[in-house]
Amino acid sequence: MVEVSVFDLFRPGIGPSSSHTMGPMEAARRFVAALCEEGRITAVQSVHVDLYGSLALTGRGHGTDRALLCGLEGHDPVDLDPDLVAPLHERVMTGGPLALAGVHAIRFDPRLDLREHVAERLPGHANGLRFTARDASGQALSSAVFYSIGGGVVLAEAECGRPPEPPTGLPHPFTSAAELVERCEAHGLSIDALQRANECCLRTAAEVDAGLDQL
Repeated sequence: MVEVSVFDLFRPGIGPSSSHTMGPMEAARRFVAALCEEGRITAVQSVHVDLYGSLALTGRGHGTDRALLCGLEGHDPVDLDPDLVAPLHERVMTGGPLALAGVHAIRFDPRLDLREHVAERLPGHANGLRFTARDASGQALSSAVFYSIGGGVVLAEAECGRPPEPPTGLPHPFTSAAELVERCEAHGLSIDALQRANECCLRTAAEVDAGLDQL
């Protein structure tokens, strides 16, 4: 068990589900951001999104379809204004443009371009999704698989199954609640003081305070 930061456990974002709403939005945002970085965003004429497993079975009930639209327009789940979601959804559902990464308009019909494979599951995780961007001739420009593994955390296909890198140099490492209590007693620290000392090895004290204020 690798020690987890407070900012891994608590993530601000739009609901109702971290795995079915925040995760898919972040995956979509990462997909279009990569297209921008590669200089291919303006060549995209269509995007298809395929949902698998739990995302296909219960996604619409958890707002996955709306979250994907927000992510494709480049919105970050951390600072998205919830009041933008309904108008964006209404615009796209009535035939209006979807602005990929906020810079390139395409037509996107969720009834055709968002496909739910309820009987299939991708190998990496129950919450899998695939994005495919095509040019005007229908040629695939880019395709990527992501997994929404919970808590708003998203892994690209190549990252899935890779063991996380443990933080190094922590003053008070622990791998269980019992060990946490033992370390607190040994050093005369409260749980919050001990964890703060660890957090300040991963980021500055000012960054810790700013992150806690945001939460």
